[in-house]
Amino acid sequence: DYIPVGFGTIIQYNDLLQVDGTASVLCGDLTVKTISGRDNCPCPPGPGRLEYKGAYYRNIPDDVPYIQHPRNTLILDPYPLLRWNDTGASSHTVAIVSGGETVWSQPSVTGNSIRYPDEAPALQPDIDYLLTVQDGAHTSGDDPTKGLGFQVLSEAERAIIEERRDEILALSSLDSSARDFALAVYYATWQAPADEKEQADERGLWGEAWLLLESVAQTQNEPAVHLWMGDVLAAMKLFDEAEAVYQAALTGAESMRDLEAQAAAHAGLWR
Repeated sequence: DYIPVGFGTIIQYNDLLQVDGTASVLCGDLTVKTISGRDNCPCPPGPGRLEYKGAYYRNIPDDVPYIQHPRNTLILDPYPLLRWNDTGASSHTVAIVSGGETVWSQPSVTGNSIRYPDEAPALQPDIDYLLTVQDGAHTSGDDPTKGLGFQVLSEAERAIIEERRDEILALSSLDSSARDFALAVYYATWQAPADEKEQADERGLWGEAWLLLESVAQTQNEPAVHLWMGDVLAAMKLFDEAEAVYQAALTGAESMRDLEAQAAAHAGLWR
């Protein structure tokens, strides 16, 4: 029997497919295959530029302005979006620290996000930074989770990644949601070269992937999108948020009778 699947579903090499109309399959080597009727997975076997992996999970107090981005991640933009848990406070003092020294600070920030200003000191590659937020009653330091810093990738690494990004975004046979989803998967599975892993503390581009997946989920409310979001959120140690999207994935998978996605969602919730 065939199991209904939707946008973003992972297809294994030995899967047998039955398509009503046509469907586009993005292979790990970034080729796009169009299939119809009954067919096998059209992608070649072996490793490609996209691959699947999983994640882990736990919780954070609700009344703390804990860091959401950048958090335990590598980033591409040296002027990143800074975001934290919205506790309803009227204003916040937001800062970037490194080695115990304040690099930049801004008081009276409203809302729960701000972009690192262009006039602020440039964030340097391969230096560990930490975003801190204080709302008067609480501080992001009240979050008991450890290892929440971030680093900017080197210009050389960014150039390689941006070249691959441009290649993915040039896939004109995919719509914008599918291209963004593919790029998010690339970010989520990217690994630093072996000689740079120690410097990067084995973090990934999880924050970049999460921000893209949030956007994709606005138009593609599919289990696969939520599963990837759960994985990158858990990798960033945002375990409450990961639990919520794994639950959304499970609900969607159950309505579609997608047993594989149900199993993946249960695995995420179990971690």
